[in-house]
Amino acid sequence: MHLLLAAKANFMSKKKKKFFILIAFFLFGFLSFVFCEIAFRILLFGNVSFMEKFRDPKLYGDWSSDADDDCWLLGNRFKKFPPPQKTHPLLGWSRNLAKDSYLHRLAAEAGTRQPVLLYGDSFAKCEGLPEEECFEGLLNQDAEFSRDHFLLNYGAGGYGMGQIYLLFKNSIDLYKNPFVVMSLMTLDLDRVVLSVRGGQKPYFELVDGQLEVRGVPIDPDPEHYFQTHKPRIYSYLWRLLVYGNVLPQKWRDSLINEKEKRDKKIAINKKILEEIHNKLEEKKIPYIFVIFHAYWTIKQGDNWRDEFLRDFLEENNIPYIWAKDIISNDIKTNNQKLDDYFLQGGGHPNSYQFQLVAKEIKKYVLQQNAL
Repeated sequence: MHLLLAAKANFMSKKKKKFFILIAFFLFGFLSFVFCEIAFRILLFGNVSFMEKFRDPKLYGDWSSDADDDCWLLGNRFKKFPPPQKTHPLLGWSRNLAKDSYLHRLAAEAGTRQPVLLYGDSFAKCEGLPEEECFEGLLNQDAEFSRDHFLLNYGAGGYGMGQIYLLFKNSIDLYKNPFVVMSLMTLDLDRVVLSVRGGQKPYFELVDGQLEVRGVPIDPDPEHYFQTHKPRIYSYLWRLLVYGNVLPQKWRDSLINEKEKRDKKIAINKKILEEIHNKLEEKKIPYIFVIFHAYWTIKQGDNWRDEFLRDFLEENNIPYIWAKDIISNDIKTNNQKLDDYFLQGGGHPNSYQFQLVAKEIKKYVLQQNAL
């Protein structure tokens, strides 16, 4: 009996010892990770030159789909881009607006001609090109188009679907008998959930099926905004593991709840597009949608953004221009290659692509007048 009790006590003692060893192992591992995290942060935000390669926001957040505020907050902290010099209380930043108004600064130049209002992002703005090679230059200098029409370009670099919608909503009623060109690049769908992109911006949430704008009014002092809004990153080492191309894509998507993020963006964008479409139909305003693609998204092939936009446009019988189709047809006809339609390095369309799209816009506008 005594031997049995002694054996049992010995077994319990070994079990207890293993338990404490396990606890000590995990505690040591945790404290080691905390130590490494602190050391990494000190080096990352210090003046150590060999850490420069780690001062890339894309290593710590979802930069490719524009769905991570932390990327942009970190980008500002790493001084990768300057904040906007001027802010707009609703839009975050703006371009071509008349003072204290949503009217375009060149609206008076339309005179008695039909104003053609182009809304969009840097693709509508023709980032990297002079105005004469952009839509306003190509179409307003076209004798056939400009005889009865005048294009006003509201495009602004970095805009997402939310900002495009807010600008449209606040400016459309300022014009009599307009034609609307609603331009967007597929990645604009991701920007709708961002509260910052370069600078502070408005964003949307769905509450009981209705759109509610958040993040406004915009802080008039960008420096103050960034001083009071820091990245919400608990572990830079963990983020580096997840986003630094260390893990397989499938694992990464699972860890960051990619499907949940995508579903949220689809729901908000669908509501925004419905609001725009309903407004245009209600006011009987003629319109055309133009869908652009960044260079690398064409290289990768269609994704959920393409599917969502195509389905929405076709289900609602919305006329649209699909820039990727124009490129594809032109490549076949003229034996071109994809690089012939984009600026080198930036992924934005070049003047040749804009000429092709402007030609299609002109055709739709003139057809509308012939009806």
